[in-house]
Amino acid sequence: MERSATVRIEREHTSGAASRELRREFVGELARRYPEQDFSADAVTDELPVLDAPGAVWLVVYDGDEAVGCGGLKGLDERTGEIKWVYLKESVRGRGAGRLLLAALEDAARELGYTHVRLSTGDRQPEALGLYTSAGYVPIDDGLPVPHRLEKDISAWDRIRHEERLAATKRMLQDAGYQLDQAGTDRMRERLEEHDARRAQAGPVAGAAGE
Repeated sequence: MERSATVRIEREHTSGAASRELRREFVGELARRYPEQDFSADAVTDELPVLDAPGAVWLVVYDGDEAVGCGGLKGLDERTGEIKWVYLKESVRGRGAGRLLLAALEDAARELGYTHVRLSTGDRQPEALGLYTSAGYVPIDDGLPVPHRLEKDISAWDRIRHEERLAATKRMLQDAGYQLDQAGTDRMRERLEEHDARRAQAGPVAGAAGE
């Protein structure tokens, strides 16, 4: 995938020193935001290897040579993946890195065959909640005791994006004096789907560009 001059995403193993340090930093931030909670169990990194198993993925965000963020995806069932441990250092917040990481995790979920993705966040993480809802995640109740449990149908979201892109292209052609008939519209929709299929085959998580 294309990359920016500084920000990129790499698929890595969770045992790396950068991954473990990012996990510790994330737990430290959670402890500051929720001082009444005990995060000592989360500080233990024994859970991370589950994100190296089949049906899972672990991504690290780099700004130049510095590891500045991370996020993982594991399977809940055959159709559903769960995003875990999404964290970014303050130095890259507000630069589109969070949206970039979320998109890379969703690409990985599609690559692994999932059609839905779930995640959790808390009341004192408004930035994360805003990112997830703006990306199409909606509240669900699957019995977990967390303030915000969200899910996204990534197969439906792809169809929505196809139709939005198709409508934008048709408007551009109309402004230029061209009118698409139904056959032309169908051909354009097929080309959009073929383009996305080629992108997926090229390797969706090798790296990506910042906003």
